[in-house]
Amino acid sequence: MAVTLIELQQACYRILCKLDDICKENELQMVLQSGTTLGAVRHKGFIPWDDDIDVMMPYRDYKKLKKIFKKSNNIIEEYSLSDFELDHETPHCLARVRFNNSFVPESGTEGLNINSGIWLDIFTYCYCAQNKKLEKIQSYLLGLTMMLHEKYRNRYKIKNGDTSPNSILVYRIADKMPEAIRIALIKLLQNTIALLGTKKSGRYFCMCDYIHKFHTIDCRIFDDTIPCKFVEREFEIPKDYDWYLSQNYGSDYMTPRKTLVHANVDRVEIYQEA
Repeated sequence: MAVTLIELQQACYRILCKLDDICKENELQMVLQSGTTLGAVRHKGFIPWDDDIDVMMPYRDYKKLKKIFKKSNNIIEEYSLSDFELDHETPHCLARVRFNNSFVPESGTEGLNINSGIWLDIFTYCYCAQNKKLEKIQSYLLGLTMMLHEKYRNRYKIKNGDTSPNSILVYRIADKMPEAIRIALIKLLQNTIALLGTKKSGRYFCMCDYIHKFHTIDCRIFDDTIPCKFVEREFEIPKDYDWYLSQNYGSDYMTPRKTLVHANVDRVEIYQEA
């Protein structure tokens, strides 16, 4: 059954509430991110034209979340976790919680064997290293993980006439690499990146960004948060949300500016229970 934007937002919100329940039950930290934080502050819910939800989570807590889903064969009620290991053909470098009983058409995923349900994005964050030399190593290793992640994205590009990824050695190696080895190598690289970091640095960086986008942010995004209403429930956002939102959207972030949405709502489907 095709859905309206409001129905899509409602489905996304149910995912958020379920993830919030899981996090609270297991003492995991989850903080609203980007446009979802902006929506909470400016609209007390979704930005009216937004069609997804973004949250951020420390990498150490995401690893615990992943174990929780694995114990349930990656299905908790109607939801599954999607990342390079649990949904291995996914072209995305971030993790997603998916509503299984639905379908979202998404450019660049045609023909891939992935969960295509309505999603919530999880951006994982890791402590930075305390000195520039180790931070540079973190950045370099992050770039390698991104290239290994993109095995199926690059196959899609090549299939559709974009052969540029084939010119990079790591991409060629990743394409030929057995899945078990690729997955193990990504996990090893991510854990090494995390081990190089320390809370003493006072900064986090996102593990879902490319090497040329290596961007650090103050630890207060996780260390100093407050509850803020989003639709019907309160969720954590950075306490200094003015600082956070100004960094992301400029000092006039309270002035709405319509942006593009991700999904073609006319083709989103939610399946009825039998």
